[in-house]
Amino acid sequence: MAWIRRKADKTSLLPEIVLITIVSFLPFKEAVRTSILSKRWSKIWLSTKNIEFNELFFLNPPETDATKQLQRRTLFFDFITHFMDNYRGINTVDKFSLKVSNPESCADIIERCVAFATERGVKELRLDFSDPTWEENEDDDNDHHDALFQLPNHVYRHASLEALELYACGFAMPDMCNLVELKDVSFGWIEMSTNTVKTLLSTLGKLENLSMKKCWNLEHFDMRTQEVGLRRLVIDKCHFVISDYVDLRAPNLKFLKYSGKLGIFEVKALPEVVQEAQLDFTPMPKFEEYGDELCQLLLDLSGVRVLTVCSFLLQALPTGEEQMRMQHDMEVRHLLVNTDLDNQELFGFVLLLSSCVYLEKLTLDIGQGKIYDEHVKPYPFDFAKFCCDQYAIFECVKDNLKVVEINGSRASKNELRLCFYLIQVGCVLEKLIINLAKEEGNEMLEIERHERASLLFDVPKASKNLQIWIV
Repeated sequence: MAWIRRKADKTSLLPEIVLITIVSFLPFKEAVRTSILSKRWSKIWLSTKNIEFNELFFLNPPETDATKQLQRRTLFFDFITHFMDNYRGINTVDKFSLKVSNPESCADIIERCVAFATERGVKELRLDFSDPTWEENEDDDNDHHDALFQLPNHVYRHASLEALELYACGFAMPDMCNLVELKDVSFGWIEMSTNTVKTLLSTLGKLENLSMKKCWNLEHFDMRTQEVGLRRLVIDKCHFVISDYVDLRAPNLKFLKYSGKLGIFEVKALPEVVQEAQLDFTPMPKFEEYGDELCQLLLDLSGVRVLTVCSFLLQALPTGEEQMRMQHDMEVRHLLVNTDLDNQELFGFVLLLSSCVYLEKLTLDIGQGKIYDEHVKPYPFDFAKFCCDQYAIFECVKDNLKVVEINGSRASKNELRLCFYLIQVGCVLEKLIINLAKEEGNEMLEIERHERASLLFDVPKASKNLQIWIV
């Protein structure tokens, strides 16, 4: 503490405008804490340009005592009022975020907060009125929620707004199109039509980033009739009423995240532009043979440098015509796989690995798989024999793979077989990191897993530079 105070004393010699700039770069919660550093710092945080009012800073969601919750919620509103009454900033507010549930009970506070932000020329506005418990049911496809609050009308006149996030907050069309400077838009927990999305994409010419989470009543996401300028697109567990149909032409697209059911999925992106894709088809209720469709999707995204895939993809990929290796090589440098390394997933994993010839880093997140009982492997595949006999040595393992990290490892047979294989044939492998899963109250199981994983230290290494960590 003394060291911190000495540092604070030195920085206190700086001009106030510099201190305000420093505080504005801190998360709001940390900015508030600077008020205890010294007398001069006690009011600096009241000039921050990065403001975040989050009820979770005050409330404890598991708390069941209604009286305590009400008291803490009152403290939260008192804090907001105190901050706005004493705000000392004289320039533009860069970011303003408000997260509060049950907005109907505090409409006046919300209205004042939004007015406070827009009057100070806010550039990025975030309003989140979702209930924290909704996240617990995010995999429920029928868990739809109506907007709990409407975006105040005066916001549509704030034409200089550059970023807008609305969760459980409705908005008016075509008024939204007045916000011509918008570059980043996020929606969540609201009803959304395909025509609304099309209108926004065609009207907001500067829009670069679009994110939709748990939006519902979308007919589809068919944008093939217009070329969109998006650089970043997120579609996270949205509900499509007609079909799970995603089709777009986005030559500037750099990042794509999709979590939902798999139907028709076509993305026309430039290989030299697109950088990262995250594909999660875990919401699929049952297994279907989408091998050819997945191969085509991976072809569309062959230029990505970072790729995250799910267990469903590993199981479905071999059901297409390309059962040994895809016809095209992927440019992937970092492959992240959500998996259990279950026998059902292994053939798809091998198929994918054989196509990532430039791969430098492999990350496996164990325990994130979803195994489909109705899945039938296209033909028998003996992973143990494949690894022990070194049936094939992938180009990436021989020439490029430097780092392998396994998170949540259970030191299962398939995990160890894969590690044995990589250690023995990975000529340029530098790091193998095993982060063992923690089992609260079961220390013996953790010890057993560590003992099994420790067998890797005795495996002959193909790379003299390889270091193995078991954590």
